Amino acid sequence: MRTLRHIRGFADRQSGTITIEALFWVITFSVLMTLISSASNTFYRFSEVQRHMQDSNRAMSIGLERDPDVTAARLEAELEQIYGSVTVSCQINGDVVSTVVQIPWSSLPLMGRLARNGTRNVEFRAAHILEWS
Repeated sequence: MRTLRHIRGFADRQSGTITIEALFWVITFSVLMTLISSASNTFYRFSEVQRHMQDSNRAMSIGLERDPDVTAARLEAELEQIYGSVTVSCQINGDVVSTVVQIPWSSLPLMGRLARNGTRNVEFRAAHILEWS
């Protein structure tokens, strides 16, 4: 009952201070939620790229694929379906397979302030120990 009275008082109040304060809070929380959802979406994309890289490295690691160029081409084809422009390099250094993926910042689904922050590439790295060498 008290809450209902408070809401009615808010609607009928002529001074406007509560309305202005509520407006500031709504704008602040809207900006904050947009930034949080954009950051969350970015981290989701990071985990998606990381999953594809780990799968490719694991295939090289256990010997399903033995040519780094074939692995890089397959990974690039998988990621280009999602992001468009992708650069992939895969190489074997001793008994470790290393993969580097570069994706343009503009290809990531960002909103607001995060979208305007960068024009460079985002670089992802992964490495696995070879079991077949």
